[in-house]
Amino acid sequence: MAKTAERKALKKGKASFMLIGKAKVTDKTFNLDNSYDSGWTDNSMYIGIDCGNGNTVFAEMRGGFFAGQEDTTVLRAYDKNEKDGEGRSKQVEIAWEDRLDESLLDSVSDSSLITVGVEKDVKGKTVYKKFLSQYDAIEYLNDYLEDGVVVNVKGNLKYSEYDGNVSAKKEITSIVLSKVEDESD
Repeated sequence: MAKTAERKALKKGKASFMLIGKAKVTDKTFNLDNSYDSGWTDNSMYIGIDCGNGNTVFAEMRGGFFAGQEDTTVLRAYDKNEKDGEGRSKQVEIAWEDRLDESLLDSVSDSSLITVGVEKDVKGKTVYKKFLSQYDAIEYLNDYLEDGVVVNVKGNLKYSEYDGNVSAKKEITSIVLSKVEDESD
């Protein structure tokens, strides 16, 4: 009698990834201002990272808001300085309309922000931008991310199971220019 493989339940926890390679930006990489019947409006990015030797890994970012309800939409983040009663970073709510306020972003923990660094200043230094919302980060990347640049992409793996199959999404939390230039590295 043949043994059947018993499937284990997915464990709770956090898994992350890091990719270094050339960004493969095409006309299908960015999908901006999608509107749905529910009122949801979002931006999405699905990008390939050529990690060398013919290996391209795909990662994504998606975020949005309910149109007409921006004044009631809040983003949740962790405060950089304030702690709760148990010593953990205090959770704060930021109004959708305040999501680009630089003074608010300075008080938010980096773990709550999306980091983007795909431009260089006049001195050749990478310019870093921080975003609370994936919606805004994707819009910015659409304007500044170029095909073929070497990037360092970090994010979280999100596992899901459907119809007996397990899949993993790579959700981007940081995309910056890499210091690695040589493909052999």
